[in-house]
Amino acid sequence: MKQFVYLMFVYLLSLSCSDNDHEDVMRDLDVYDGIKVSCADVEMSDMNDTVDVRVEGKDWVLADVMVDGEKYAVTARASEVVNQILPVCYEFDWLSVLCTSDTLRLIAESNKAFSTRDFRIVLQDVVGHTLLVNGVQGGCADLFGLSVKEVSFPWRGGTIAVDVHQSGWNMSRIEYGDKIRILSQEEKDMQQSGMWSPVACGILTVQPSDNKLELRMERNEDICPQTKFKIIIEKNGCEDSIKGTVDGMPDGDWGDVVGLSATQVDFRAFGGCFTVGTTGIGWALCEVVIDGEIIPIPQNSVASHHTTGKAEYTYRWLNVKCDKQSVMIKVDGNNSGAERQYKLRIVAGDYYCWIQGVQKSD
Repeated sequence: MKQFVYLMFVYLLSLSCSDNDHEDVMRDLDVYDGIKVSCADVEMSDMNDTVDVRVEGKDWVLADVMVDGEKYAVTARASEVVNQILPVCYEFDWLSVLCTSDTLRLIAESNKAFSTRDFRIVLQDVVGHTLLVNGVQGGCADLFGLSVKEVSFPWRGGTIAVDVHQSGWNMSRIEYGDKIRILSQEEKDMQQSGMWSPVACGILTVQPSDNKLELRMERNEDICPQTKFKIIIEKNGCEDSIKGTVDGMPDGDWGDVVGLSATQVDFRAFGGCFTVGTTGIGWALCEVVIDGEIIPIPQNSVASHHTTGKAEYTYRWLNVKCDKQSVMIKVDGNNSGAERQYKLRIVAGDYYCWIQGVQKSD
């Protein structure tokens, strides 16, 4: 019984101590009313710029950072701040943030675009108070005057002209899919002197001139939804760009109803013949490509092929003969000194496929 009474006394004493500690914390919070900063809306110039924001608060850290709409993870947590070694520097794309015990130093790289850039920083202390710091960095003046900033091409390609209303600029690079074409300093200097030459990247060729960019897109034979591209021009340390997409070649909504036994058939220089079998029905040859030249099959010929199940076409050095179960490909000897290429496009309902190949030269 005495032991029970003693244990109850110890338990009540511990509760009393916990309540007093809690009251001490509450009294401390009554005095401390959260984080304060010298500036909550920061404006930065388009050049390399640094701004110091004074911070008053209890052991604060970065809780959340967003730059140009993209959210970045912050490794430090408010609960870990007591173990944090100051200063701490974070890098978020073009913005660096240096944290000391009482300062938030914001360091922005030069903004080469004429559009503004923005950021948002959330500070948090160990008590749980938060405070938002917003910022914006100005952009260059519009030194180019592009008539359009975004373009799109169908899969068959084409040509689009973009006017440039200012002078003194040059192209710096072209990006097409995962390919990048960076212009050399010599090429930039030639453009500055008015010597304009076409620049190619992937199937995109750009012909610049004093006041225009002519975009020439070849046919996109990649079976994909779209391929993105970007053309960057520069002047006096500032940049602007034309962004665009080209649709991929459609393969139709149907599955494979042709069933080719081979889709790549190459030939030696002395020529030869090869037969590709098919397991499908109702297909027809609809297009031939020889060394980059596109030769559409007339619709009446495609219809005749569907009706009779037979067709034969001869184009220069290539002969193609079709029946219901096969495609026979015959090529002449190649003594031209250059490699030959061919493609045969086959259609069956809403499905398309290719037979393609090369022929070596003597």
